Amino acid sequence: MKTLFFTLLLLAPLSLPAQKILEERWPLPSGTSLNLKLDHGKDILLRGWDKPEVQLRASILINGGTHNDALTFTARQEGGVLKLVSELDEKARIITTADECDGQQFSWNRGPGNTYEAVCLDVTFELWVPHGAAITLKTISGNVTATNLRGALDLNSISGFIDLSWPASRAAAFWLKSITGELYTDLDFQILNKKEEIPIVGYEMRGQLGQGGTPLRLETISSNIYVRKE
Repeated sequence: MKTLFFTLLLLAPLSLPAQKILEERWPLPSGTSLNLKLDHGKDILLRGWDKPEVQLRASILINGGTHNDALTFTARQEGGVLKLVSELDEKARIITTADECDGQQFSWNRGPGNTYEAVCLDVTFELWVPHGAAITLKTISGNVTATNLRGALDLNSISGFIDLSWPASRAAAFWLKSITGELYTDLDFQILNKKEEIPIVGYEMRGQLGQGGTPLRLETISSNIYVRKE
């Protein structure tokens, strides 16, 4: 029995779904802004670094590993903007039930009976970008975490949270909005539109840290926004 149990332990990792790791780099000279449209990410991590380039590392698991190649990226330079877009091939759609996605993110269309034409996604995007780059990001349900950044930010997720770390010593102009979520911060900034009553649905906060400063726009429909002291 002990021998059989040990053998099963050795074989267990072999049955895990195969994840695909994709790595790409693009130059991002000073003065060039970054526009990201990453609809298919479950988690999106933005990190600042000293190099004049963008590095992307994507961990991809689609339909249990059977359609990992269906996720691709297009990159194009338009004037002073580098645009990166994630795209999903229609071949990844399968007939399934939502339960078969096992808690993973999924996109779907209603199929026959109690089934869906769905894509089960478990995708994480990690991006390293120049500290001072201006970044615009749009995602559908990705949770966004941003650290060590110093440029203007416009981060938007429909159903994921947004978590930004920012130095208390660096001036910034905040615009924060959530429809059904909450806003949290441990930064001591001035609230410019403070209201006596908390609205039942939807909350928009404009805040000022120091004088002038970097514009930071964070918006989600149905999740929370966190602004942390870095």
